[in-house]
Amino acid sequence: MGKTYDYDVHLRWSDADRQGHINNGKFATYAEDARIEWFEHLPGREGRVPSGGLILARQEIEYHRQVLTEGEPGKHMVMKCSALSVGRTSARIREELWGENDTTPACTVVCVLVNFDYEAQSSTPWTDQQREWIESFAAEER
Repeated sequence: MGKTYDYDVHLRWSDADRQGHINNGKFATYAEDARIEWFEHLPGREGRVPSGGLILARQEIEYHRQVLTEGEPGKHMVMKCSALSVGRTSARIREELWGENDTTPACTVVCVLVNFDYEAQSSTPWTDQQREWIESFAAEER
C-alpha cells in the first residue's frame, strides 16, 4: 500500500446494535468523516466549508468481517484513505477500515467524489495543484 491519509475512528457504544456489532450504516459515516477531514487539506480549499465543493456521486461498501465494539483494542480503528484515479472533475477513492491486529481490512469503501461549483451548479475541473495532491495518495486497484 502506498501513502494513505489515516483517520482515527473511535468506536462508540451507540454505534452498535444489541449484539455489539457495529451497525452497517456507521461504516458509511466513518468513511464520510474520513473523506471530509482528508479533503480539508486539498490545496485551494482553505477557509471553505469542509465539505463544500465536493459531492459524493457514488459509494460502494464491501464488508469483509464483523466489527464488535468489545472486540477492537481500545475501541479504536483507522480508516486508510487513498486515490484510485483522478479524472478531470472527479476522483475515485478507496477507504479501508483497519483494526489494530488486522491483516486485512474490516471493510472497503470505494467512492467517486466530484469537484462541484455551487454557484455555477456544475462540476468544475481540479487545478493542477489539486490533481497532484490527490495523486500523491495513489494506490493500486485490487
